[in-house]
Amino acid sequence: MAKITPPQNVPSELEQPYYAALMMPSAHPGGEQVKRRYPWRLPHMQGNGLYTRDPKMGAGVTDDMWAQRSIFKQACNCFNLQTKTAYAEPPPTGPRSRAWWYEESLGSDMYYYNYFMQQTINYLIATGTPPWCMLDGIGDSFTFSGAPDMNFNDIGFLAISWAGQGIETYIKKPAAVLSIHIKVVATEDPDGFDAPNNLWVRAVEDNWTEETLTYNNRPAYTNDLGVIKLTAAFPKWYSFTVPAQTKAISLLVNPGAGRVTILPHEEGGIYWT
Repeated sequence: MAKITPPQNVPSELEQPYYAALMMPSAHPGGEQVKRRYPWRLPHMQGNGLYTRDPKMGAGVTDDMWAQRSIFKQACNCFNLQTKTAYAEPPPTGPRSRAWWYEESLGSDMYYYNYFMQQTINYLIATGTPPWCMLDGIGDSFTFSGAPDMNFNDIGFLAISWAGQGIETYIKKPAAVLSIHIKVVATEDPDGFDAPNNLWVRAVEDNWTEETLTYNNRPAYTNDLGVIKLTAAFPKWYSFTVPAQTKAISLLVNPGAGRVTILPHEEGGIYWT
């Protein structure tokens, strides 16, 4: 707590939030919860309204500031993925046990959380998403109206198309994650249309498995989630934020376009964070 040398002048319009911010957390009337402290932010975090990248991070931040805060936020989300199980050797891809991180931090003179954040943030800045931040325990396959009873799970790629061809890719989502990352490895334009530039993302039911999915038993559509804008360059990674309550999605190419091909998660083409 900083020491304040009186007199301290608080504007009258800020008197109530000033005193509220100094209050300690108090017991909820129900007795089993605690009321949160008044949500007060410093003025420089509120910003001047010139830049707004993410409402949770506040306005008035530059592109570089937003990028660094985004990296820190990714590292925090990644820490929440790490398992609370006993010590285990880490898998090539996927979360690691926090006991393993503790053992790794010994000799670094850092608390294991600080060590984790250092390793994760450095990796995010220098290389990209660390393997311990990736989740790939999902199902993915595509359907084709021209072969309505055929399952395409073992094809080795995921075809995404609209343009009257009835091709759609379906992907399941692990629990407690928000972002999907997909690797587009090819774009095709077999019918003479412009190259595809949109991937339409839709929420669908999750009552399917990748081993049995066909056009005839494909899951029901629930609502549109948004669009992933594609560039001409490939292969390239693209990311999209999926609502927490959504359990499965489908991908379609915009009408009147060609096809997009991505790798399935077994081939390292999809992961979640």
